[in-house]
Amino acid sequence: MDQFLEPPRINDDAQPEITARMPGFSNRSFIVILTYMRSGSSLTGDILQQHPGSFYIFEPLHRTTKVMKEGQPIFMQNGQARIYGMEDLKEVSQDIMGSFSSCHVESLSCTLLGDGLTIGKGHRLANYRECCRLSDYKLSVCPPAICLQILKTDCLDSKYIVIKTIRLPIDGMEELLEKNPNMKIIHLLRDPRATIRSEISYGVGKWNDISNVSMNWCQRVIKDIETFEIFKKKFPNRLFRIRYEDLSRYPINISRLMYNFAGIQYTDEVRQYVYSRMIQPNDPSVPGWKGTSTDRMEKWRKIIAWWAVKTIDTNCQKVYDKVGYRRARDKETLEDLTISMTID
Repeated sequence: MDQFLEPPRINDDAQPEITARMPGFSNRSFIVILTYMRSGSSLTGDILQQHPGSFYIFEPLHRTTKVMKEGQPIFMQNGQARIYGMEDLKEVSQDIMGSFSSCHVESLSCTLLGDGLTIGKGHRLANYRECCRLSDYKLSVCPPAICLQILKTDCLDSKYIVIKTIRLPIDGMEELLEKNPNMKIIHLLRDPRATIRSEISYGVGKWNDISNVSMNWCQRVIKDIETFEIFKKKFPNRLFRIRYEDLSRYPINISRLMYNFAGIQYTDEVRQYVYSRMIQPNDPSVPGWKGTSTDRMEKWRKIIAWWAVKTIDTNCQKVYDKVGYRRARDKETLEDLTISMTID
């Protein structure tokens, strides 16, 4: 039987109740990285969590959306369960984002709190992960109250809440932006040709359906871009767009801009992390060498089929115009890495 078909067993006998420390939004910055699969978002999130005051949550909607698509119930900590449809995504996501932004972990579902992907990346979630491991925590059981207290305390002791998600459109963030003046959005984009090629290699879409895949992908992105432009006027200084290509070419400068936008101090330790992750690995004699961030960012141009590029170029021209990407004149131009596919 699937683990989500069983009602949760509340595992809090003789455990302390969660201390009610509800800080609201007054002293805590809330940064959301909104992006798309295979667009450099894991790297971007890792950079922002290098500050010791960052509480980083990786894809909080990962298991929740899977359960919703399958029509299975989401289990809450009070023992209740509810089945949501994908039409409820905006409501569910706002509840999750709001709970994390205020460290109100009591409102989070057992389904989310047991998602190994979501809780497995954040440095400041390490104590929570260890508590769950030591308590022999099972996914069909809500986390022990002592572990939730640890999670809450580590969240409250953080100056910045950072969330990375590929599962939300920007227009789903309007109500949260209105309610939380400390919320900011980083919209991360990558060349559609690179992203779509990578997604298909991961089994999302098929090459023989590239016309529909690229059309649907770029329609989603252009909607986000148009909403971004509206929100940028409505919420001044609270939305920031970066291209993955710029982060790869100028990692120190762009990461510093990200930190400045988010209101996070760019320390020497953060700079060293960016350098070691994106610039330093430039010696092919080193085992496991994969090149610099620029090498990795451009690799798709030597791999993708030319006929696919022509289709994507046609369907994504509006995205190119808005964000600054260049159509490839021919296959030789595409594969010539001295010619940039971005427009500054």
